[in-house]
Amino acid sequence: MKRIITLAVAIVFVLATLTSCSDEVKFSNVEYREDGLSFVLPNTMQRSDSEGYEFYFVGMSMDVIFSAMKITDEFLEQVDLEPGLTAKEYVDTIISRRELDKSKLFYKHYKDEDQYNFRYNYVSESGYEMFYYVTVTGPTDNIWYVEMCCESEESTQYLDMFDTWRRTIRTYS
Repeated sequence: MKRIITLAVAIVFVLATLTSCSDEVKFSNVEYREDGLSFVLPNTMQRSDSEGYEFYFVGMSMDVIFSAMKITDEFLEQVDLEPGLTAKEYVDTIISRRELDKSKLFYKHYKDEDQYNFRYNYVSESGYEMFYYVTVTGPTDNIWYVEMCCESEESTQYLDMFDTWRRTIRTYS
């Protein structure tokens, strides 16, 4: 009988501990504001470094990526483009160079945010298929290329989330 009472007390203690721990785990959003770009992501995204990107975040389960790159005149010259391109001209160039069919990209211009958006699937040479949600935004002197991606088969799961993140993207001087 003493063992049963001890076991019951232990089970109650474990359940109470687990219940109180679950209250401590709170997910929230974090606003990032640096280098002329601001956006909001969940605190579950981990910042990391990736060459060429000012911002690079990976989801905790490694299933989504959010990255942002500032499009400077120096960068444009490095990729054989004329300095001073507008966001729209840069988007048109990306679509052309990647030989993407604009009619299949869900291309959209949000005038209020001065954003150009498109989405596409990309299959690598090894057969790995990724879904990309791209936003290009900003005035000529502060253009940002923002890319959110996941595996293509998970795109319907993340599409609304990517659109929510897109709505938080702003440029500033």
